[in-house]
Formats: sequence, structure tokens, C-alpha cells
Amino acid sequence: MERRILAAFVAGVAAVTLCGAWGPDDQSPKKAGDIKVVAEQSGCFKCHSVDKKVIGPSFRDIATRYKNAPRAQETLRNKVKNGGKGNWTDVTGGVLMPPHSALLPESLIAQLVDWVLSR
Repeated sequence: MERRILAAFVAGVAAVTLCGAWGPDDQSPKKAGDIKVVAEQSGCFKCHSVDKKVIGPSFRDIATRYKNAPRAQETLRNKVKNGGKGNWTDVTGGVLMPPHSALLPESLIAQLVDWVLSR
């Protein structure tokens, strides 16, 4: 129980830290490598990593799970925008993913999801 409370607290702090990271003028990275910078500055790496579990699943595990899903891009965009729960409970211990719709423009969310799915 204490682990869940701590993880929920960390996720909450991460969500608060994200506020104001991107404004409406930040619509697209200038270079392909910039999307990783967007992920870093948006707080994605506070809960995820490319190849290992942190609080949430690794980007590689997400890409593997959604590899053949017919609407993977749309599904994951919605999870990033609106948050999510119950999809990775075995990995997260029930920690929720906070919504990022107020933090990132839709175009950056789509690029981040594409980047994650390419891992």
C-alpha cells in the first residue's frame, strides 16, 4: 500500500512539473531527434524509459504490445491526452498515467506516439 501511495505521489509531482512545458507555438520539433527532447521536457522520462520499466512500462514494451493493434496510434494518442489506468496494472501496481492534453499540443502528442511506437 505504501508503494502505491508513493508511486501515486511521484506521478502527481511529475504531472505538476509538466505544466507550462509547451505552449501553442511549439507545434513541431525542428529535427527528428528533437522529439526525444520533447519527451524529456514533457516529463515522459519521469515515469518511462526506452528500454526498462520505471513507474510505467518502457517505450519498447508499449511498442511491442501495440505493434499489430489496428488503431494503435489513435489509442495511444488518447491515453496520452486523457490519461489512463488499468492497461499496465501488472507493471505499474495501479499507478495512473496523468492526462497531458493541457500540457502538449495535439501535433506533439501524435509525434511522441509515433516515436514511442518506433522503439
